Amino acid sequence: MKKRGMRGLAAALVLTMALPVTAFGAETVQVDGYDRMEGEAAEYQLSISNVTGKTTVAGKEAYVCQAPVKVSAVDELQTFEVTKYLSAGNALAAQGVMLPDGYTQESWDALYFDSEGEAVVKVGTTYTIKEPGIYRALGMYPAIAGGAEVYLVVEGNGQTAASLTKPQYTTATPSTAKVLVNGKEVAFDAYTIGGNTYFKLRDVAAAVNGTAKSFNVTWDANAKAISLQGGTAYVAVGGELAAGDGTAKQALPSAAPVYRGWMEYAMPAYTINGSTYFKLRDLCSLMDIAVGWDDATKTITVDSTK
Repeated sequence: MKKRGMRGLAAALVLTMALPVTAFGAETVQVDGYDRMEGEAAEYQLSISNVTGKTTVAGKEAYVCQAPVKVSAVDELQTFEVTKYLSAGNALAAQGVMLPDGYTQESWDALYFDSEGEAVVKVGTTYTIKEPGIYRALGMYPAIAGGAEVYLVVEGNGQTAASLTKPQYTTATPSTAKVLVNGKEVAFDAYTIGGNTYFKLRDVAAAVNGTAKSFNVTWDANAKAISLQGGTAYVAVGGELAAGDGTAKQALPSAAPVYRGWMEYAMPAYTINGSTYFKLRDLCSLMDIAVGWDDATKTITVDSTK
């Protein structure tokens, strides 16, 4: 799970214009995402390596690239982010925000704590994308509307732009792990996807309701977004903690953004039979709920009492 925060939110709100680009070599482009007066020279924010063509993904123009791809800041910026996505058909599902080369989460966050809105990302700061997938890179100056936003479809390991831009359905297998919530066994309709266990969001909210870590879940139909409110009772909508049928299901990456307060979080999620499922660890970390694993008994433990 990665926080996207105000930097990502601002970019998502304002970066909607087509991007003028200039090629400077066979495989590298520079991007300027700001409006310019007629005759005014471009001032580039980002450079993208290993570009081989263009395509469209979820209605957005994108560069096709060959891994590894280097996304670099070519000017000092306030915001510089690269987020990975999966195709959900006509939308993109965020999977998490990357870290630039040479940074830890702590050292990257530390750049912003005392920045007071100044440009803190230095020229040459680089993300190296090694894995195939869909990515969004953005770069913004302080206090200037606009910014450079570019989508990348990175090919590699036998995965092509055609395969990556199709809806990424996967098989969700019913989980057999026992789950203890505050010491009491609770039956969940949970699924294993890619080696991780995913739980229905509203089931988890219902299971910890009435404890110190109760939280509510609401859906903003206009924004098509999920909102989580901590420290408040869960309001049931019906169907919570219903038993599953024990059969595998088709799962599609969920494109719905998740907010707690004003902060947006990029958490991998899947839609299964119309409900949204998250990794239990991601969800519990976001809501400050302790989660553990007993390998000897194959038991997941959840403690929402503290």
